[in-house]
Amino acid sequence: IDQPFHLGITEAGGLRSGTVKSAIGLGALLMDGIGDTIRISLAADPVEEVKVGFDILKSLGLRFKGVNLVACPSCSRQNFDVIGVVNELES
Repeated sequence: IDQPFHLGITEAGGLRSGTVKSAIGLGALLMDGIGDTIRISLAADPVEEVKVGFDILKSLGLRFKGVNLVACPSCSRQNFDVIGVVNELES
Protein backbone atom coordinates (compact mmCIF):
# COMPACT_ATOMS: atom_id res chain seq x y z
CA ILE A 1 0.00 0.00 0.00
CA ASP A 2 1.44 3.33 -1.00
CA GLN A 3 0.14 5.23 2.04
CA PRO A 4 1.86 6.36 5.27
CA PHE A 5 1.34 3.99 8.19
CA HIS A 6 0.31 5.86 11.34
CA LEU A 7 1.20 4.61 14.84
CA GLY A 8 -0.41 5.71 18.09
CA ILE A 9 -1.38 4.44 21.52
CA THR A 10 -4.79 5.81 22.43
CA GLU A 11 -5.26 7.00 25.99
CA ALA A 12 -1.79 5.92 27.09
CA GLY A 13 -2.21 7.62 30.48
CA GLY A 14 -0.73 10.52 32.40
CA LEU A 15 2.54 12.20 31.57
CA ARG A 16 4.86 9.69 33.25
CA SER A 17 3.05 6.38 32.71
CA GLY A 18 1.84 7.40 29.25
CA THR A 19 5.37 8.33 28.22
CA VAL A 20 6.65 4.91 29.29
CA LYS A 21 3.82 3.05 27.51
CA SER A 22 4.25 5.10 24.34
CA ALA A 23 8.03 4.67 24.32
CA ILE A 24 7.77 0.90 24.70
CA GLY A 25 4.88 0.34 22.30
CA LEU A 26 5.87 2.75 19.56
CA GLY A 27 9.61 2.29 20.02
CA ALA A 28 9.43 -1.46 19.43
CA LEU A 29 7.58 -0.95 16.15
CA LEU A 30 9.74 1.95 14.99
CA MET A 31 12.92 -0.03 15.74
CA ASP A 32 11.62 -2.71 13.36
CA GLY A 33 11.06 -0.11 10.65
CA ILE A 34 7.28 -0.12 11.06
CA GLY A 35 5.48 3.21 10.91
CA ASP A 36 5.72 6.53 9.12
CA THR A 37 3.94 8.89 11.52
CA ILE A 38 3.33 8.79 15.27
CA ARG A 39 0.79 10.26 17.68
CA ILE A 40 1.38 10.49 21.42
CA SER A 41 -1.83 10.62 23.46
CA LEU A 42 -1.37 11.68 27.08
CA ALA A 43 -3.63 13.06 29.78
CA ALA A 44 -1.32 16.06 29.90
CA ASP A 45 -0.57 19.33 28.15
CA PRO A 46 -0.49 18.70 24.35
CA VAL A 47 2.93 20.38 24.25
CA GLU A 48 4.22 17.49 26.37
CA GLU A 49 2.84 15.03 23.80
CA VAL A 50 4.98 16.66 21.11
CA LYS A 51 8.06 16.68 23.36
CA VAL A 52 7.60 12.97 24.18
CA GLY A 53 7.21 12.14 20.48
CA PHE A 54 10.40 14.02 19.59
CA ASP A 55 12.28 12.35 22.47
CA ILE A 56 11.17 8.88 21.35
CA LEU A 57 12.37 9.56 17.81
CA LYS A 58 15.63 11.06 19.10
CA SER A 59 16.28 8.06 21.37
CA LEU A 60 15.85 5.71 18.41
CA GLY A 61 18.20 7.73 16.22
CA LEU A 62 15.33 8.77 13.93
CA ARG A 63 15.53 12.48 14.75
CA PHE A 64 18.78 14.39 15.01
CA LYS A 65 17.75 17.87 16.14
CA GLY A 66 19.07 19.22 19.42
CA VAL A 67 21.51 17.89 21.96
CA ASN A 68 21.59 14.33 23.26
CA LEU A 69 22.26 14.93 26.93
CA VAL A 70 23.79 12.12 29.00
CA ALA A 71 23.99 12.65 32.75
CA CYS A 72 24.81 10.59 35.83
CA PRO A 73 23.39 12.43 38.85
CA SER A 74 24.70 9.90 41.38
CA CYS A 75 28.32 10.18 40.27
CA SER A 76 30.57 10.98 43.25
CA ARG A 77 32.72 13.26 41.08
CA GLN A 78 29.98 15.82 40.51
CA ASN A 79 30.85 19.29 41.66
CA PHE A 80 27.60 20.98 40.66
CA ASP A 81 23.82 20.48 40.70
CA VAL A 82 23.57 17.91 37.89
CA ILE A 83 19.82 17.37 38.30
CA GLY A 84 19.08 21.10 38.27
CA VAL A 85 21.22 21.70 35.19
CA VAL A 86 19.65 18.78 33.31
CA ASN A 87 16.15 19.99 34.19
CA GLU A 88 17.01 23.47 32.95
CA LEU A 89 18.53 22.20 29.70
CA GLU A 90 15.59 19.91 28.97
CA SER A 91 12.94 22.57 29.61
